[in-house]
Amino acid sequence: MATTTVEAKVLVPMDVYVTLGKRNDRVRECINAAEQAMNETAAEKGRVISETPRLIEQRDTGLGVMELAFQADTRLR
Repeated sequence: MATTTVEAKVLVPMDVYVTLGKRNDRVRECINAAEQAMNETAAEKGRVISETPRLIEQRDTGLGVMELAFQADTRLR
């Protein structure tokens, strides 16, 4: 069975981003937002995500916002 990955990007205000190391609740909010977007993308392909989204990239947009990119494997429904 082939595994397909999906990605999602979450925009996080810089003032929230700098607190992520100390605020597990905010980390969970970012993961939940990514997971929701990933589930929608996976569902379009008849799939569901099969793991907790993992952070793969962080990028400063230069606009006071960090872009966090998440990825997760999927499986057939």
